[in-house]
Amino acid sequence: FTLPISFWCGMFYLSIISTVVAYVWYSDAIAEIGVGQTSVFLNCMPVASVIIGFFLGESIKLSVALAGLVVILGVIITNHAVIKHRKRNLNKC
Repeated sequence: FTLPISFWCGMFYLSIISTVVAYVWYSDAIAEIGVGQTSVFLNCMPVASVIIGFFLGESIKLSVALAGLVVILGVIITNHAVIKHRKRNLNKC
């Protein structure tokens, strides 16, 4: 029983390349905008998965689209609050 080379290429891509790229981007994001704002964007991962699935031929139900909208609005509201808080703290100095 042997597995085709396409399987091993896929496994290499998923386990090594995508993991390393994601880790580097995550570390850069933490350095650039901080841990708080970076962790908020982790909520966008399921939304991105649904969008990618749509482009790959999956259907999206209304409930999933509404849930994605709630997640995106939550990220926007949270980031707005963090930016407002930072500006307020900078004005105190």
